[in-house]
Amino acid sequence: MTQQISTEELQTHPFKITDVVSYLHQQGWQAVNHPNPRLLVFQGEKDDTGNPIQLVLPSQNSFEDSDV
Repeated sequence: MTQQISTEELQTHPFKITDVVSYLHQQGWQAVNHPNPRLLVFQGEKDDTGNPIQLVLPSQNSFEDSDV
């Protein structure tokens, strides 16, 4: 079962990109090379139509729009 995290918890204990990346690796997601160094791209299992699911994250917490 997936643990649910409330909005209030995210505001008081924000995720760090490194923590998210570590979690993704533990869950079997694979890093995908991307030409933009400001982005981290991960590929997971396939969706219902057979296409791999991709997740895009900022590469640093310091970017203005990187609140995860």
